[in-house]
Amino acid sequence: MSLKSSVMKLPPKRWGPPQDESAPLIVKIKTVQGRLYKAHVSRDTPGHKLEGYCKPETDRVVGCRLICRGLDIDPEKTLKEQNIDKNTTVYRIRLYGNYVPEPCDPRSPPIETLEVLCENGQSILISAHPDDSIDALQKRIANEWNMLLGYSCRFFYNGVALGEAPYSHLHTLGDYGIPDKGSIILFQVKGSTSRDYKETLFKITN
Repeated sequence: MSLKSSVMKLPPKRWGPPQDESAPLIVKIKTVQGRLYKAHVSRDTPGHKLEGYCKPETDRVVGCRLICRGLDIDPEKTLKEQNIDKNTTVYRIRLYGNYVPEPCDPRSPPIETLEVLCENGQSILISAHPDDSIDALQKRIANEWNMLLGYSCRFFYNGVALGEAPYSHLHTLGDYGIPDKGSIILFQVKGSTSRDYKETLFKITN
């Protein structure tokens, strides 16, 4: 599969007066499929309060995982401490039950195609194999998709971060039981010396 990509142009920096920490604040909470919630909070609101603004769509949704700039929101720290303001987008990953990774049923077709959902709403199909490691997949995407310099990426499947605690001992797609044509979610994470975070815009054409 041939992939083409281009790097987005960064908008000019915005300058303004200091924020009033006690003033009302509207935080946008989105899913990668585009559903939008608006949380009316303040900068002193703790992170765990944001979940209360996301109504489960069905009885199957038992909770959510909130991501900002590619990292998990700390439930105890305030939005101010996490640098979340009116210009920040928080992303919501729905949790369907208590998923525990386990290898796919050997009688099932092995994974050959993987769907990657990006935070900007793109959905891209790539070739994959059960023995593909999470680390190799991250490097492959960084190289083929022209990821911004100094950024890394995280993958999520059923709300679980691949290759991270408490499942850091699982190293391959097959270890997580991801089926053929299964979907994972990708978020970019800014490195310590990289330019400011911007929403993922790979602009890939197949």
